[in-house]
Amino acid sequence: MAEHSPQNGNSFDIRDLGEITDLRQFDVLQGRSLTAEQARKLASLQQDFIDDALFSGLHELEWVENGYLDHESSFSNTIDDIVCIFQAIHHNPNPQQLLQPCERLEHMFERIHADEAGFSDTQKLFLEFLIGLVYVEMNVIVHLEVAKKMTTVDGRDEYMSPEIKEKIHALQVEVTDGTKMLEQMRSTEQVAFELGNAFQQNFDKQVDEADNKKSPEGYWELTAQVMKDCPQLEAIARRILSMRYIPNNTRILGIAQALHWSGFGGNGNYTNFHDDLKPFSRHSIGFHPEIHDQVNFTERMGLFRAILNPLKEREGRTLAALATQQFPKQQELNVIDLGAGPFAKGLHLFARALHQIDPTKTIRVTAAEVDGSSLAKLAQLKGNSPDQNLPNVIIEDALRIDLSQDFSLQTDSMDIATTSLVIHQLMDSKLGTEISARVLRQMCQVVRPGGFISWADAGEHAWLQGGIIPFNGADREGCVPDDIYKRISFADVAVEAETKAGQKCYKIPYRLSEFRYATPEKVAAQHGSGIYEYNVFQVIEVSADVLKELDHNRGNPQACDAIIARDRSQDEQILAYRKDIREDLLSTLKK
Repeated sequence: MAEHSPQNGNSFDIRDLGEITDLRQFDVLQGRSLTAEQARKLASLQQDFIDDALFSGLHELEWVENGYLDHESSFSNTIDDIVCIFQAIHHNPNPQQLLQPCERLEHMFERIHADEAGFSDTQKLFLEFLIGLVYVEMNVIVHLEVAKKMTTVDGRDEYMSPEIKEKIHALQVEVTDGTKMLEQMRSTEQVAFELGNAFQQNFDKQVDEADNKKSPEGYWELTAQVMKDCPQLEAIARRILSMRYIPNNTRILGIAQALHWSGFGGNGNYTNFHDDLKPFSRHSIGFHPEIHDQVNFTERMGLFRAILNPLKEREGRTLAALATQQFPKQQELNVIDLGAGPFAKGLHLFARALHQIDPTKTIRVTAAEVDGSSLAKLAQLKGNSPDQNLPNVIIEDALRIDLSQDFSLQTDSMDIATTSLVIHQLMDSKLGTEISARVLRQMCQVVRPGGFISWADAGEHAWLQGGIIPFNGADREGCVPDDIYKRISFADVAVEAETKAGQKCYKIPYRLSEFRYATPEKVAAQHGSGIYEYNVFQVIEVSADVLKELDHNRGNPQACDAIIARDRSQDEQILAYRKDIREDLLSTLKK
């Protein structure tokens, strides 16, 4: 079995970190293997940091809204600026007038993270949180307008029942003079909840009428059609989704991810900090209901799951087929899962599909996470399966890795590297090339030649989801742009390999396939790009000359395939894999 040689966490006493006041204190944990006890201590330190940020921030917010503005305090003044932007939007919820507030918030976000601003890391985290709530307000206003326009689209009266149309038209964001920001947002929260219910009821009705064949295409097609007819609405929806990425302060991404898992991306625990936040907890999307008791928003949101599940099924089936073909005699597959969550769920469908093809193979998982609570679960599972129904999966190790920072693992130590629905939380649609290239290069380094990189994520059209999960925009949330792999050169992700025949060689991730889902069962030709997308790469070795030629043609997949086909050092199986994957996709679409 290959060794990944992480830093040994047992030789480090995490208690030496003390109270976290500066996120750079966490740097010493990068790449370390943690025990369950160490991971629980990390989770406690992260939670204390988040508690401090929210408690002190909410206290300052209350003082500002009660008229006790400290004009000498940049923190107090910035909170006041954000509240003023919110109140202007809330009192005049016109989606056509949101572009300017969007621009103001983007500039404010950059100002918050500027070195000269002098904000502490806890203050930065709270200000991000407060800006996120304003984005929620915008999201609800935009998608309520979209929903009302959906009811009037010509030729699609059959999609939505008269009762649902009436319910949607009755919804409005109520305004009460003199109330505070979080109190005003209760009306916004109620609209968001009722809007999600309306779409779900309509989806359930469609399922019943189609004899339980789940086809949510109507919602996604109509939303895209309305946005296309109203480009200003689309522009605002895109800007709300595009996470704010500040290259000179990437460390905040790690703690923001921990906040995401205890916020609307997880169980909503942080809403218990303040009475006015508690109503928002029912919008936590909670991908891991096993670790808490409440019913999550997406547990009842079949419309959301129906668009996500096909991506996960495609990911699992494709990776299982490739692994059995590439490693026919290998009984143990060494896999690293970046951003694994508490149970490495991204690998479960892969494991099931692999077991159906070859029940003798075992997946040994090195699970990497930045969130301490997830790492604690993973560390407890070391030597065991994360699911009793998956005997062919063993958690080998749990590493603390912040993907926004450099990390290093032993070269050629893994057969497969995966990341699922993670990278969109680390980047923004304009400036994310740097982080994507870094993560892809690190995955290429750790995977041996012939192995695979599996990458599933939210695509550029993920803003279409705003009508059913509007509160997700409060956390750090972004998307992987459609053209990201055109912007990333092969040289950006190349890893030096052994010199062969006197020629310098490199390992590179060569893309075998790309799927984008604008609807669950149709590829992206329909809308130009998809809500979720899946890419799979094979790690190959090329000479310096071939690398240069590939980079010259990187925007032309056919030309790159021709270069690979001419390169006699390459296994012909590479292009055969591409053909097999495409034929499997086409056969699925014909069913």
